[in-house]
Amino acid sequence: MDVNGTALAFDILNPEHIERADKAERELEKKLGDAPDIGDGDLSTYATFLRIVADAYADYLDSIFGAGTAKKLLPAECGVGEIVDIAQEVRGALETSAKASAEKLMPFLRVK
Repeated sequence: MDVNGTALAFDILNPEHIERADKAERELEKKLGDAPDIGDGDLSTYATFLRIVADAYADYLDSIFGAGTAKKLLPAECGVGEIVDIAQEVRGALETSAKASAEKLMPFLRVK
């Protein structure tokens, strides 16, 4: 899988890889759900929110592809928008791989 010009080892037909991705998705949702409400306009809270989001997505990438992946994919001084863009690119690549694999496996599946 190629993301942001970097080849990442991930096999959509490998159950361990799928389990890692599933776990990473659940952990990401939990971390984002625990982020503070930024509706009050407090800049300190907003900065904390941004750090939590950035760390959550970096952990998401590292959980799927291995420690250090986020650092490989992201520039040193990037904002949350760039991090989320990369994570969305990963999600899109996973979905595309899953669809292609489903088509490949369809002749071997018995649907009841």
